[in-house]
Parts: sequence; C-alpha cells; structure tokens
Amino acid sequence: MRARGIKPAFFQDEDVVELAPIVRLLFIGLWCAADRRGRLEDRPRQLKIQLFPCDDIDVEYSLDVLATRGLIVRYTVDGHRFIAIPTFEKHQNPHHREPESIIPGPDAVGAKTVQAHGKPGASPGLAVLTPDSGLLTPDSIEQTLGQTPPQNGGVVTAFERFWTLYPRKQAKGAAQKAFTKAATKTSTEAIIEGLRAQLPTMSQQERQYIPHPATWLNAERWSDEVRTPKTALEQIDDYWGGDE
Repeated sequence: MRARGIKPAFFQDEDVVELAPIVRLLFIGLWCAADRRGRLEDRPRQLKIQLFPCDDIDVEYSLDVLATRGLIVRYTVDGHRFIAIPTFEKHQNPHHREPESIIPGPDAVGAKTVQAHGKPGASPGLAVLTPDSGLLTPDSIEQTLGQTPPQNGGVVTAFERFWTLYPRKQAKGAAQKAFTKAATKTSTEAIIEGLRAQLPTMSQQERQYIPHPATWLNAERWSDEVRTPKTALEQIDDYWGGDE
C-alpha cells in the first residue's frame, strides 16, 4: 500500500458523486493499492482484506460498479487479471523512488477487457450484466444509483442498495424476491428510506434478533412506526417509576 493524494474536486466530480459512499471509498483505496502507473492485480478477496478488514463489503460488486462507470478497467493478460485506473497518472504524483510498474497495461498485446461479473470481451466502461446476475442490468447502467426507475433494472439496482444497508445479510436470493414483490406495493425509495429510519434501532439489537431481510420485507416493516431509542437516563427513570 502506498500514500496517495486526494484533491477537493474529487468530492464534486459528476462521475463520483452518484456512487454509493462505500464504492467511493473503495475507489480511493485502489489508488493506494495501485503501482505508479495506476495498475494492480484484480484480486477482490485480497482487496477486501487490505481495505475493509472489519466490514461486510462486496468488493467484487463494487469493482463492477466502478468498471461500468469507466473509472477503472478490469482486464486479463495471459490468464492473469488486472485493474487499471485510467486517470491515475493525471491526478497522482508517485514518489520518484517508487519502482516502475511490472504489470502490463490494458492496451498490451493479448490484453482483454473484462465485463462486469467476470465475463471477458467488454469495452472499458461499457460492461453489461445479465438480468439474472443479481446486480445491474443494461437499463440501470444508464441511470444514476440514486434513482430507481420503474424498469426491472431499476428494481435490481435498488435491491443492491437495500442489501448493502441491511445489517443482517442472509438468504440474498429470497430477499431479492421479497424486494421485487414489495416494489409492486410501494416505491423502492419508500422501502429504503423506511430501512434507513430503522437502522439506529437495529444497531442496538443483537444480530440474531434482527429479522432476515426477506422476513422484514414480507412483513412490510418499512412502514413501521419508528420510535427514538430511549437514553440510559430515561431507561433508569422508567425503571424507578418516573416521578412517582
């Protein structure tokens, strides 16, 4: 890992601000993992250990998101997988003693770009996922991550946002089916905002007491009334009977 710089303009960049915060953080982390030419090995599990050792983050999916935006290029050379950051040398000034890159670039002889979800042959920034991949679809690539269009692709994208937020990640397939069904009853934004409102309360519960995501969705829990958790002093006051 290497020290890199970050410019204030990064936080207003139109290609960056539409990304989920964790994806933006991964993008910054890639700069530190990359060599002086902005290249690194495409090893999601290793990147998870290096960048998010204590977080439940789907690095593979987040890399796919960055690739669809054209912020990184995923490619193979002689069967080895690599990542290149196209704008790296424009924005970074590596130390003069930093070793030269030994990783071939995406324009090297025999290099093949990789579509999102690991399929070879796509053009950089135009990766397309199949509808059954559980991630993005061609329609959703044209949408911002902050929108949930009525097409099926928008529902799938919204589900990934829901899945990232939900604190208990079990039975993802069942959860996606329940989310799709729930989206016929209300807007996907209503579901996600309902979850956001309940997250502070969930964070105080033991993990095993948080319902499975499919259970939460099937019970339409997004519409539950949210009560502000009581402070420790309020709980003590209740125990002793208040002013009585």
